[in-house]
Amino acid sequence: MSKNPRYDVIIVGGGPNGLGIAAYLSKCGLKVCLCEARLEVGGGCETIEPIPGFRIEPHASYNYAGASPAWEQLDLGRFGLRMVPANVWGTAATQDCKRVTCSSRWNPEAVREAGRMWGEEVAQQTEAIYSVLETQECKDFLRSIFWTPPPPDGYSTDPDDLPWVKAIKNLPLINLVYDHSWLDMSVLDITNIICSEEAQKVGLSIAAWDSGPEFTSKGMGIVGLADTFLIMYASASPLGGFHSYAHATMRCALAHGCTILTNSPVEEIIVENGEAKGVRLADTSPSADKVIYADKAVISNAHVQKTFLEMVPSRHLDKGFYQRVKDINLNGGSLFKLDMIVKELPRFKDKAGEFMDKYPACSNVFPVDNMEVLLNQRNAANVERRHAKSKDEMILRCVRQSVYDPTRCPPGYHILYNYIVVPPPEYHRDGPEACNKASEEIVDLMLSHFRDYCTNMGDDNIVAKYVCTPYDSSFRNVGFVGGNWQGIRACEDQWGVNRPLPELARYRTPIDKLYLCNQTSHPGGLALMAVPYCLMHILIEDLDLKPGSWWYPSPYYISDREVKTGEI
Repeated sequence: MSKNPRYDVIIVGGGPNGLGIAAYLSKCGLKVCLCEARLEVGGGCETIEPIPGFRIEPHASYNYAGASPAWEQLDLGRFGLRMVPANVWGTAATQDCKRVTCSSRWNPEAVREAGRMWGEEVAQQTEAIYSVLETQECKDFLRSIFWTPPPPDGYSTDPDDLPWVKAIKNLPLINLVYDHSWLDMSVLDITNIICSEEAQKVGLSIAAWDSGPEFTSKGMGIVGLADTFLIMYASASPLGGFHSYAHATMRCALAHGCTILTNSPVEEIIVENGEAKGVRLADTSPSADKVIYADKAVISNAHVQKTFLEMVPSRHLDKGFYQRVKDINLNGGSLFKLDMIVKELPRFKDKAGEFMDKYPACSNVFPVDNMEVLLNQRNAANVERRHAKSKDEMILRCVRQSVYDPTRCPPGYHILYNYIVVPPPEYHRDGPEACNKASEEIVDLMLSHFRDYCTNMGDDNIVAKYVCTPYDSSFRNVGFVGGNWQGIRACEDQWGVNRPLPELARYRTPIDKLYLCNQTSHPGGLALMAVPYCLMHILIEDLDLKPGSWWYPSPYYISDREVKTGEI
């Protein structure tokens, strides 16, 4: 009889999704072991202090999970998570700084005042959209997309039977203009229907692109629209930095009996007779036991390519499947990041500055009124596969968590999280180190862009600068294949029942008892607490789990049994 330790479930990787499913399964009473390669769990939910007292985030910076069932089901507040709502989530300035757009679920006065800069009709239109956020139908719409597993193979292909179509038909205002042609539209197509001003179209397109779907990608319009609703719906971030989110989830898992092994990279997922049996840890792991067995399941929180190209021996995989995993498109949301410590928040010029002084926002975008600039930026990153080289192809995004979270830095200072979209290192036309080699040039361009719009962004205001390129991210975080949080591109052929491949869409794999829970799985990254919740539906069915009354499934979930028996 083997002396190696045995668990019900072994989880490979302690990013937010691995921690989330560890918490869920441990709460179900299973004996769970989580193996994390790094010294600390959290993955992309990371907060660091380059200078003591100044907290910056290399990756995740704000919360998209406001509609997630996990807040209630895992009771993360009990384990220390405190969210800081942004009274004004975002503002965006026009090129002449004479007008702004404003995103705020919590401050209708600010939304109204910004809208009136564009006319009374736009003000009323914007207020109406925000009123939708307060409805149960909006929460249902978000959950139908992000907190519902894709339908199983064999389910109806009639659009009227799709969960998100059922939900969008009940969504106030949007249901008045929706028809099935939206299923083939891009975000940009939909904005042309629901928006009257170019600034609105640019703003929604940026929100969708930064969250996943590229705004010109056909068939991704509804998903991109939902992403923009997610941002407006949540409008909050974890107190003290995003790592506190990871810590709360970790504490939840530990409180329910989970074992967590850090500094313990998994070298191999052990497969016998087509079934996942456990894992083999690297020799460098401090664990005395290098082989750990799983009686019920092994769950990989590693990137889909790392899982099948590095950890599962290729002899256990079909050659065609192996090649298709190898060919997965990595062109996701890679970011060139510039963090800055400043003495004063950027002071914008003219009426934009007056508005932003009155309503300090958690984020800024500029410029917001020129679609050509956004298209230039998109073409540079995704078509020509290079970084921006001029202001004509740069719309800068600036996140300023210290406006509402006093724990991010000492009084008298602010933290600015600035970024632009660039290609994954592997796809950059000048090679994987191109952004690193050009980092000074890119930073100078970003700072020059700031100075065009602001009066106080000289060297006397900037205390320190920290650059993090996609290439840097791929080294500091082993889970960031392609140097980004998406892992693969969010497009129609890698979304829903195709994400990351059709046979992997419901988290199962060709290896029996091996499941996926990485951000490459449906519905993607962004610490949505969505992958663990969706995966739970499948595991409850496969492992015959009996969670308590705290669990409730998505009302849109379709089980394999229901399809096979003809119940649906």
